[in-house]
Amino acid sequence: MGLLDLTTDLKSLRYGRDRIGGGSSRDFVGGGSSKEPFITQSINSSPGDTGGPDFLLRANSLQSSLTDSSRMFDYLISPKGIQFALKQNLLSRTAVRSQASNGPINDGIYLSTSTLAQVATNVAGGHLLKQGINPFANTTANASNTGIGIVDDVANFLSDSLPLSAPFYAKKVEAIKEVKNNRLTQLVDYKLGVAAQSSNQFNSFLDNLVSGTGVGGFLGGVGGGLLNNLLATSKSAGQKYNSISLNKDEILRYDGGPGSALGIGQTSLKRVTNTQEYDTPEFKKKFKLLNYSGIISAADSKVGKSKDQILPDFRASLDPEEANPLISTTLNYQSGANGNFEERVNIGNPGRRNKNLSNYNIGTGTGPLDKLNALPIYQSTNVINAGNNIKNDFVKFRIGILDNNSNNPEGLKRYIHFRAFIDSFADNYGAQWGEEKFMGRAESFFRYGGFNRSITMGWTLAAQSVDELIPMYQKLNYLASSLAPDYSSNGYMQGNIAYLTFGGYCYEQPGIITGLNLSYPKESPFEIDVDSKTGANDGGKKTKELPMIMTVTGFEFKPIHNFVPRLQQNDYDGLKVNGSTFVSSWGDERYIALRNKNGNNYSGDNGSETFTVPSSTTNQEGTNLVGDVFTQEAKGLN
Repeated sequence: MGLLDLTTDLKSLRYGRDRIGGGSSRDFVGGGSSKEPFITQSINSSPGDTGGPDFLLRANSLQSSLTDSSRMFDYLISPKGIQFALKQNLLSRTAVRSQASNGPINDGIYLSTSTLAQVATNVAGGHLLKQGINPFANTTANASNTGIGIVDDVANFLSDSLPLSAPFYAKKVEAIKEVKNNRLTQLVDYKLGVAAQSSNQFNSFLDNLVSGTGVGGFLGGVGGGLLNNLLATSKSAGQKYNSISLNKDEILRYDGGPGSALGIGQTSLKRVTNTQEYDTPEFKKKFKLLNYSGIISAADSKVGKSKDQILPDFRASLDPEEANPLISTTLNYQSGANGNFEERVNIGNPGRRNKNLSNYNIGTGTGPLDKLNALPIYQSTNVINAGNNIKNDFVKFRIGILDNNSNNPEGLKRYIHFRAFIDSFADNYGAQWGEEKFMGRAESFFRYGGFNRSITMGWTLAAQSVDELIPMYQKLNYLASSLAPDYSSNGYMQGNIAYLTFGGYCYEQPGIITGLNLSYPKESPFEIDVDSKTGANDGGKKTKELPMIMTVTGFEFKPIHNFVPRLQQNDYDGLKVNGSTFVSSWGDERYIALRNKNGNNYSGDNGSETFTVPSSTTNQEGTNLVGDVFTQEAKGLN
């Protein structure tokens, strides 16, 4: 029979014998047939028929729902369906155990009836729960309330109380908030406050599975296991209450979870350090830690005191002054001018308590908040040394403009101090090389042509009080005027020499300013010069309509060096290691100053040498050491 003669009406196809083995004894129930498809029907029926029970619905919706329920029922009682249900419960068993979990199945039991109920309610748009005894359970904090007492009691028991029900945190959140039930507060007691007494042994898989004596025994025993999960109602139940582990190297331990093998075994959350050993010599050699009572004692020291009192620095209780301290010392930020930066650098605190809020036009009532911002321009041969150190800043930042007409040999300058809210800083170096080509040679030749350097900066100025606004703009105005010419007593035009100080990078560095841009950010408020009491304009008697924040960009400074720019001329007759000789003194060509009023870090005139040599240049392993500044193998320095 040829292929062209083979015909079928597509209505007489046979099903069955679709399993491997063709129905031998190796097959599951049903012989060689999987019994699929579970539901068959005539292909002559029309999908749009609405006869019978579907006369009110569209496209056989009700009939389709009944068919789906029948098909799902046949599947769920088949070998594959039984395997599916088993896998769902294993997945639930290996889920993370929350404080709302009930019983040994962490995410609640899975029942095939829940899936059947969901299929049946699809036609009405229902959404049921997949996990838990009761798929119709209320998932909100409100319990079931039908008004029929016994019905509500049964419904709530099935939803919340059975060990196999789904975990609903919303239903238990109020109970969890109570101190006696809250796992976080219990962790304080178990893991911070009182030292644990149980052993730190490692439990084998077999011990977790069957041991009745080991900590965390799976099937039962003192201190753990499945039985303990079912019975735990108080702390006396051991580590299984809220899953808190009694092993000193663990925080939590519970049955199942991600750490189990197909739900068999337990999940353990380890702790890096046993913080309950804070009072042992071994612990103190490695860590610094306040115990629970120490923290509570320090916190309670504020009780009954002024509301403005700052809590004590906990680090002060850790005795960092003992031999080989493990914690660094720090400033006492409660000690005023020697601690918190508001007082230390005279920046003030516009958000402080007990300030005058009656009229913003009068400011704080005690003068400017930021004393440095309000510091006027002054003329001197040296920077001012105010009695209250008013010029103190996070880093030194000032510009001095040389008085061209002064006869003072030390150089009389007009100093401008700005608060060091530095936005950008760049020190740009350039070398000029001329390129030459010679006949018969492919490569280029270069001839050195010169050197140049420029410093660019940007910073922000902000008036934190009304008393700072005008002084801030007065200083900006003077800085801008330094780009214009000055005139001698004879009328000759002359430029202005500036002296830039920026931390220890530039210290009284002479040079010329070639660029300056002033702008204000859009988020800056304006001073509108309106009296907050009367609403009237005071005519600009005290201030003007100006931005309270200004940004300086495009500030370009070209240094004039007090040395001939050249390669730094250092002396190399210091320590010799394996043929290498280290620098012994630095040349005068110090582009980066490393300097303040007490000296620099090149010549050691600030009281300390930069490069020091240890008494021995060989460590215990026989490796050569070079200096206290760095440690290298000598062969790596050749």
